[in-house]
Amino acid sequence: MPKFIAIFGWVLFVVGAVQAAIGLPTDPARANNLKGMLVASALMILASLVFVVIQHNWFVEPGADRVDFRTVFGREKHIEYQDIVRVREYSAQGQPFIQVRDSHGTKLGLSLQLYDMSP
Repeated sequence: MPKFIAIFGWVLFVVGAVQAAIGLPTDPARANNLKGMLVASALMILASLVFVVIQHNWFVEPGADRVDFRTVFGREKHIEYQDIVRVREYSAQGQPFIQVRDSHGTKLGLSLQLYDMSP
């Protein structure tokens, strides 16, 4: 997963934390006016943590005889080169992608510009 995902997550976290600090009411009369800001900041902090966890979980590592990878949810999988039954190369918005499927149904899709898949 590209590093900008984690950077975006941390920036979103900081913005959400600052917004939460600003939105904490010091005057009880203003408490109702700032509820929206507190809810929005809590959602920003939760979204930022999702981005950071996704970036932390994801990896792709091509080896001599197989590709090891972890999904965004943390499941570790691998595709043996000898078990590959389908390779599909395509372009989306001018960026080359590859999708590989093995005989067990495991599927891996990657951007060839972001990942070096040479063993």
